Amino acid sequence: MHAERRAWFAALRQLTVSPRRAAAAWGLAFGLVVYSSTAAYVHAYPSMTQRLFLAHSLGANVGLQALFGPTRALDTVGGFAAWRSLGMLTIIGSIWGVLTGTWLLRCEEEAGRWETLVSARLTRRRAAAAGVTAAGLLVAELFVLTTLGTLLGAAAGHLSITSCLFLDAALVAPAALFLAVGILAGQLLGTRSGAARVAGALFGVAYLVRLVGVAAHVGWLRWITPLGWVDATHPMTGSAAVPLVLSFGLTVVLAGVAVVVADRRDLGAGVWQRRREARGGTALLSGPAGLAIRLTGPAALGWLASVATISVVLGLVSKSVGESTAKSQFVNGYLDRLGVSHAGSLAELGLAMLTVSAMIALSAAGAASAVRETESVGLADAVLVTPVARTRWLAVRAAVSAVTLTLLGVTVASVLCLATAGQDLGISAGQLFAAGMNTVPVAVLVLGAGVLVFATAPRLTSVAVYGLVAWSFLDELVGGAVNAPNWVLDLSLFHHIALAPAADPRWATNAVLVAIGVGCAALGVGLFARRDLVLS
Repeated sequence: MHAERRAWFAALRQLTVSPRRAAAAWGLAFGLVVYSSTAAYVHAYPSMTQRLFLAHSLGANVGLQALFGPTRALDTVGGFAAWRSLGMLTIIGSIWGVLTGTWLLRCEEEAGRWETLVSARLTRRRAAAAGVTAAGLLVAELFVLTTLGTLLGAAAGHLSITSCLFLDAALVAPAALFLAVGILAGQLLGTRSGAARVAGALFGVAYLVRLVGVAAHVGWLRWITPLGWVDATHPMTGSAAVPLVLSFGLTVVLAGVAVVVADRRDLGAGVWQRRREARGGTALLSGPAGLAIRLTGPAALGWLASVATISVVLGLVSKSVGESTAKSQFVNGYLDRLGVSHAGSLAELGLAMLTVSAMIALSAAGAASAVRETESVGLADAVLVTPVARTRWLAVRAAVSAVTLTLLGVTVASVLCLATAGQDLGISAGQLFAAGMNTVPVAVLVLGAGVLVFATAPRLTSVAVYGLVAWSFLDELVGGAVNAPNWVLDLSLFHHIALAPAADPRWATNAVLVAIGVGCAALGVGLFARRDLVLS
């Protein structure tokens, strides 16, 4: 019994080593978003007249509510902070939960490390229980670090600490729920990619149902999606506990089911086994380029769908949101600090492109992390034992990822042309194409930096690239809102690109960013040939 307990705690430590860094980073990011929302509101709208005007403008904007959730008491500091924080972080937390949940057990199993531990001391059910416990610890870490930022916001906006803690619980509830969804999907499906697709599809359905329910003002429709439960919690403006209990209750049920069904499958397989023999597929396996396309294809399609969807929504609401905030002195000052001289719809579209740029940069970070994952699970060995040189393998993988980033930029431009057609924004197709391509340079630099870190300190690849993107985005978003010094804003990669189409792209600066990214990738390819493969 003592040996089994030690094995269980060893499994728990192994599962929390890597994801706890990401949980810490996102917890701090959540707290910063809450603090910046509170501080920005206090500075931008000091009088009740200004607050009532904002509440009326945003409350009448159906498109904005469909994107960020229904508004409530926007004439108060707490109401605005809760609405803005939940609108942004519900989506981000859910995606983090899907990715982390599908990684916790399935990735370890695919790497072959789980089999030895389970066969030695632990049953499959106890191993799954260790994974669920690890998920609970990650959620607790996310909650604690989010609370730090929320308490700073409470001091800035004179908010109740009890209400702030309730808001923190509402913020982490979607992350916890989809963390459990990811773990359960990993038990049902035989591969992490399959589990991620199913869990991601469930999140997409939940988000679309919530969006339709808000846009069509159908209250009952929002109650059939867990994301709608989060909206119904009303933190800071009522703090309804029942929807929050439902969310965490469903989380516990899903986690329990995942533990129970763990005994009903074999290692390396899922509960839902294919009833027919899988057809042998050899397409795209004739060389490193084809293999790279085959390995990165599903993720690339997922990012294409994601940026296309967000571009459609942002394009459709850009005019109405711009008209609502055009007269705000704070918004205009914020845009001025970010180098945007226009106001209204054009400025709003430029700010929207900042979000799209961050998404494409995250896809670059994911591509760099995927290279590291290919090595860590031992799949790179199968390629590198052949006559394929290390430098060729890594260079081709990086090149395919760079082409994918370019396609994402083209997709953004094309979708924006369709979404803004007929809105009379005064933007030509050429300007929209330039704005779409303007989102690519930072992503190329992130990809190059990831290749360099992979070649020199492979275990730090994910932390480095995701940390770089998170810091750059939050520095640009929060730093501009709180009037940070210029040298602080200069530390953000996004601060060095123009917010096109609200401002003309800085093509010379973009060329420098791309050159730095290519240079880092080339250096990384050269250094990769001089180190040993590092598993786990």
